[in-house]
Amino acid sequence: MTSYVIASSKSWFSTYSNVEVFNGLKIHEISKKEDLNLTYLEEINPRYIFFPHWSWRVETEILEKYECVVFHTAPLPFGRGGSPIQNLILKGFKRAPVCALRMTHVLDGGPIYASIEVSLEGPLSMIFQRIAACVQRLIVAICLETPEPKEQIGSPFLFTRLSEKENELIEGCTPAMMYDRIRMVDGPGYPNAFIAHDGYHIEFSNANFNNNILEATARFVPKINVRKAIAEDSMDVLNWRNDQFTRKMFKSDRIIGLGEHQKWFSGYLEGGNNTIYIGIWSGEKIGVCHFNYDEAKGESEVSININPDFRGKGLSVDLLLNAVLKYKMDNNSTIKAAIKIDNEASINVFKKCGFNLSHQDHNYYYYLYK
Repeated sequence: MTSYVIASSKSWFSTYSNVEVFNGLKIHEISKKEDLNLTYLEEINPRYIFFPHWSWRVETEILEKYECVVFHTAPLPFGRGGSPIQNLILKGFKRAPVCALRMTHVLDGGPIYASIEVSLEGPLSMIFQRIAACVQRLIVAICLETPEPKEQIGSPFLFTRLSEKENELIEGCTPAMMYDRIRMVDGPGYPNAFIAHDGYHIEFSNANFNNNILEATARFVPKINVRKAIAEDSMDVLNWRNDQFTRKMFKSDRIIGLGEHQKWFSGYLEGGNNTIYIGIWSGEKIGVCHFNYDEAKGESEVSININPDFRGKGLSVDLLLNAVLKYKMDNNSTIKAAIKIDNEASINVFKKCGFNLSHQDHNYYYYLYK
């Protein structure tokens, strides 16, 4: 039976309900960067490798040996490049084709097998559902019909990938413009549209626009930035760790000595398996988030500690979530956490950030974030 590979680093496609004919295909799914390698692919010998969404560069050896198919929503060659859905919405597009094209060394420049038009109305989460359905139909058609892709016609127009700062609702936006800017990023894994105000982001979602009236859900979120720790952060991290309340929450409640800490922190600065992020809010250091990578298991254990001066301000969730998202950009490992059973505050923080209970023992709950 012919085998196929679907490589997807985002959940919007993998969580879409599959139709019966799709389930009848012999498909191997890949979600981790390290699993897309020649050794594994040679065992499968796929007819096609499909990429609904892939966050990393595909090696030349794979492109040359296998027929790789990528999906891009835009009327190609217009709209090559980053953030195609958002750029199309900002340009007033109401519909666009979901294109299945041969992956080449030219970004979104390969020949097209087929396309299906999709509506760009509604929030991004709904648009992704429509796109997932189109991608699934295109995969089935390509597997069953093996069409020859046709070269793109016309002059390319490149989109620039939009950054989080461009989600800010600036002065001068009409209600209609604000509606588009809210809904175009209202989906899983995307930072919401926002208004910056006094150390907070007022984030908007679930927008509705009718009779020139815009309604949306708003929440006030502390604007926390995370950066990698530097040498000057060492004593802050030690002082926060040795705080009396903090020590009760760690596996060991003993006071950490200066020499032991300096040795550990120096190992981090020299490029060990530890990654340490410092949270910054309103110009102040508000806490630390630490990841310890186990290369043999491909797992990273995370812990979080808030600066005692900033406890009780509701900052833990946003610090942890920002740190996890930043860490996941550079590391594709599973993230785990061990939390004392009586630490209800930390348990709630990790749950709110998308961690799921894996198992427990007499002293700890063990959570996973994939």
